[in-house]
Amino acid sequence: KVWIVEGDGPNAVVGRLGQASVGVTRALLDLYTRTELEAVIAHCLLRLRRPGLRREALAAALGPLGRVLCPVVDAQHDAAVAAVTRYPPALAAAIRKATPARGGAPFLFVAPRPWHDDPEQRAAHVVDL
Repeated sequence: KVWIVEGDGPNAVVGRLGQASVGVTRALLDLYTRTELEAVIAHCLLRLRRPGLRREALAAALGPLGRVLCPVVDAQHDAAVAAVTRYPPALAAAIRKATPARGGAPFLFVAPRPWHDDPEQRAAHVVDL
């Protein structure tokens, strides 16, 4: 399922409530180009394929203490997304435009540390691919 959610800025979220779901903020739809949106959706779909969403849900409920249960979104994940879309500049631009949100951090496209690497570092690494 795909959901459009109201939010403070452009971002996306993944989840599994009975079935795989992706939510994108209205701001993301309004501000992103098609290739940037493609990169965000590829990121979300790859996250849904990765094992451990239940573990990430527990980690989110535990807050900062849950960080040890949850892998960080890092350069390796971004490289996998860039390999799918075959256009790293769109992913880098999408990461830079996103507004890091705190709630549900492990499930977001861009979130603050400790859940994800720094957005600028992620974007810089993607540009180097």
